[in-house]
Amino acid sequence: MSKIGFLVVSLTLLVLMVLSVWRERRGARWRSMGLCHQCGAPLRSDAKSILLRFNAPSSAVVVCGGCAKERTIRRWLAGGLALMALVAFTVWWFVRQA
Repeated sequence: MSKIGFLVVSLTLLVLMVLSVWRERRGARWRSMGLCHQCGAPLRSDAKSILLRFNAPSSAVVVCGGCAKERTIRRWLAGGLALMALVAFTVWWFVRQA
């Protein structure tokens, strides 16, 4: 890998690390104030508790109803896109075999 490529990769990783730390601190501040972990909105009766999977698998955070709906929509979109990619790959594979 060239020096420029190494610098680009290093800089990208540094930026991602800084953003991750900033986002975690922001979420921790919102949690301590009793706000939504994801967007900082005040919690209402439709708030949901979710588990953190990557940072601390045993801890749960509370998100507002809007963020919970958004997470559900994102998961359905990701699942649909994965299914379309699987179908496209299967069609491509069969066409290539013929």
